[in-house]
Amino acid sequence: MRSKTGSGGLAHILSCTFAGLAIALGITSAFVSSGALLRLVPSGVAYEQVPFCCLGVYFCLFQLTAAIGRLATNTFIGAFDNKHPRSMKARVLASTDHAPLRGWSLTARMLSAHANTVEGLPIFLAGVYAAREMGMAPERQATLAILVIVCRVLYIPLYAFDFDLLRSVVWSTSFCASLLSVMLPLLPEAVNDYMGRDGWLVLVVGDTCE
Repeated sequence: MRSKTGSGGLAHILSCTFAGLAIALGITSAFVSSGALLRLVPSGVAYEQVPFCCLGVYFCLFQLTAAIGRLATNTFIGAFDNKHPRSMKARVLASTDHAPLRGWSLTARMLSAHANTVEGLPIFLAGVYAAREMGMAPERQATLAILVIVCRVLYIPLYAFDFDLLRSVVWSTSFCASLLSVMLPLLPEAVNDYMGRDGWLVLVVGDTCE
């Protein structure tokens, strides 16, 4: 028998998804309009170089999450099967017998955090190169790239220790930053100029301040 709550469950998922994206878009736009993240750029680094520096950091996170996942496997479960790593990960993620054990759960979460980091790389790459090819202002490119890295760094411990709602907001913010890297250059020039001055939050939350 089909569940009577199916449509309600779908509506809940969609509402949570759109609410999360709206919050993430607001956070992203606030950082872009304020330029606060540009303070993290070392004085000798040009804004044009920042997205590619962030790509390097992303690759480090790629390896870091893999290393932590292997360490957790060796610590809580047993020797990591390097001859069949995918099968090993699949057994950890699919197991239900050991799920209540904290060590097993942490290991599964770190392996999932690594998988999500891998899955997020094409989105980030698309954003970096689209923004560069379409002539986005270097300051915006730098801000959006830094925001992605900050979110990815926060995502790892949030996933490991099961802060699911905050983790989803952080992931959505990272996604929106990459999305805006692609979409902003496509906006009409007048709108883009307006948003570059002080219109970001007005467009997100509505023109209610005047």
